[in-house]
Amino acid sequence: MTTMILERFLPVLICSVFLLAPHDLVYAQREDIAGVKKPITLMAGAGMAITNFRDKDQFEGDIKNTPSQFRVFAGYRLHMYVGVEAGYVNFGKTTYNGIWVGSSQPFNDEGDITASGVQISAMGFFPVARNFTLLAKAGGLAWWTTDKMTNPPSSQGFDASGISPLFGLGAELDIIEMLALRFEWEYYLEVGKKDKTGAGPIHAFSLDLILRLGNR
Repeated sequence: MTTMILERFLPVLICSVFLLAPHDLVYAQREDIAGVKKPITLMAGAGMAITNFRDKDQFEGDIKNTPSQFRVFAGYRLHMYVGVEAGYVNFGKTTYNGIWVGSSQPFNDEGDITASGVQISAMGFFPVARNFTLLAKAGGLAWWTTDKMTNPPSSQGFDASGISPLFGLGAELDIIEMLALRFEWEYYLEVGKKDKTGAGPIHAFSLDLILRLGNR
């Protein structure tokens, strides 16, 4: 009797499981996505930016990066896995002291270069655990740089501006529901202009405090 019942109803049970499981899974995913609030995030952080505005083939000397990068950002979570962020970043100061050999008559090349900009990025979020998320970004930076030569009597300044692509990787660790820490590496393809302030890529490392204005 039991065998006959199993033979009749087991196929029906198996079919029901296969038919209902995807529906339940999709429903759970929709509920999860719908249940995720789309919080506005405010972020402030500091870190170190490694720059090289002097072409090594044309400059001989020392280049020092002042690790004083800071930035302020705001973002919006469009989806559990997708968001956008925009903000202001200051890369600190690069001090150089050496000889410029890129011209027919080499000369002493000494001064400071500062760089900053406004950027916007598309964000991808990849939850690993309940309170730990990996992230990636791609976007652009509208930058401006100033090269102030400090070698008398030829002290003068040069300015440049432009737009460069950026890419980044990082991780977020939730402290509480509204607060999180983010460690991030960002790569800016090229900032500056070679014929004015010098140009080069920027590697930026930062630690940020994130405030979420809304539940996750």
